[in-house]
Amino acid sequence: MADGHELIEHEALLSRLRDSAAAQEKAERLRSVRAMRLARKNREGLVQWNFDIVGVERKDLIGWAGERVQKYFSKV
Repeated sequence: MADGHELIEHEALLSRLRDSAAAQEKAERLRSVRAMRLARKNREGLVQWNFDIVGVERKDLIGWAGERVQKYFSKV
């Protein structure tokens, strides 16, 4: 994306989750397998948000991020 956020396409997400499931401890492996099932079912990808939050008060972080993320979504 032009503003520094990374789009992780569906197939790349599944690949990362497979790698995680193969290399992690039991609890993380189970989490990866569950995430793979959901991603396949819903044909999901992810956005890796990259925000510079230096200077944002912790108590304000949710609102601050919400304002910046909202522009990527629209109501149908």
